[in-house]
Amino acid sequence: MQISSIFGWLVSIADLIIVTILTVIGSIILIVVLFLFPLFGDDELYEIQVQQLIEKGYLNADYTQEELGDFCLTYYNVLWQEDYTNTCFWFL
Repeated sequence: MQISSIFGWLVSIADLIIVTILTVIGSIILIVVLFLFPLFGDDELYEIQVQQLIEKGYLNADYTQEELGDFCLTYYNVLWQEDYTNTCFWFL
């Protein structure tokens, strides 16, 4: 009886260690992706998409990030055919 309770305790400690290790690894991967992705973002595509938004009258030439964010929240799903993903998500 004593051996089984010790074994159960060891298994629960091992489970806790595995979950902790996987959580740390997942967090590290998430941080790396979030901080390194903007370094490799396509600035040219962003500029092209913003220029299209200005030409179509969705943004003013002197737009702010807040105005761009408002546009994306309001019209992104409406204008899904035009695909402003690069502008609306990767550079805000």
